[in-house]
Amino acid sequence: MYLLSVPVFAQEADLFNEKFTADFAQFLFKSNQYNYAAEEYERLNFIFPENQEYQLNLLKSYRLASEYPRGINAFQYFHSPGLKIQQEYIKLNLLDNNKLNIHTMIDGLEPESIFRNNLDFTLRLINIPDRAINLEGIQVDKIDKGLLDLYNESYNLKHKSAFLAGTLSMLIPGTGKVYCGRWKDGLMSVLFIGTTAFQAYRGFDKKGVKSVYGWIMGGLSFGFYIGNIYGSAKAAKNYNVHQNTIFIDKTTHYYIDHF
Repeated sequence: MYLLSVPVFAQEADLFNEKFTADFAQFLFKSNQYNYAAEEYERLNFIFPENQEYQLNLLKSYRLASEYPRGINAFQYFHSPGLKIQQEYIKLNLLDNNKLNIHTMIDGLEPESIFRNNLDFTLRLINIPDRAINLEGIQVDKIDKGLLDLYNESYNLKHKSAFLAGTLSMLIPGTGKVYCGRWKDGLMSVLFIGTTAFQAYRGFDKKGVKSVYGWIMGGLSFGFYIGNIYGSAKAAKNYNVHQNTIFIDKTTHYYIDHF
């Protein structure tokens, strides 16, 4: 009688172990212990490779743990992943800035699908500063309203002209940096250039062109002046990169939160 009961007990233990592991993984996930949750879901996926709920939770755990490459790699071993798993895979690639994988996914989707159109549109939207998006192949009537709002917002992004910033600082030192919103840097540029230029003037005023002090201070002033022009143009470029980065991050997280 005891021997006959062993297989039944073993089966019950196996079922209990799966449930216990799944519950424990869910507990770790809900308590924001995403790395540990991923380890449990890895174990479940290894034992139950066809369970798409475990696959989805594994990818979510990797994403929330910021382990994007590991999640992307795990997806390669899934067979016939469902839509939710594909969406989670896309989110991992967006956060990892892996546009090649996203393009591959887009190419494999039906042109009529809402999934493809919104994904394709999002990918084109984050490819700024080329804000004039080519809508060829996009069915605009299938695009999410929030993404369309972001598209309109992209045309209103405030960018600074590097040429204008450099020109302003060439005419009045520091004003190019002020134009870029860097008031403190602009003020420091005025002080450095003005102070060294004045010291150079004093040196030449006392000893004429033979003033070593005058030439030294004049050289410093000229160096600050040239550096100020270059720095102002660079500040404008950095400003634009920062604005673009904010917009890309906003668009990426909108897609992640709404799809």
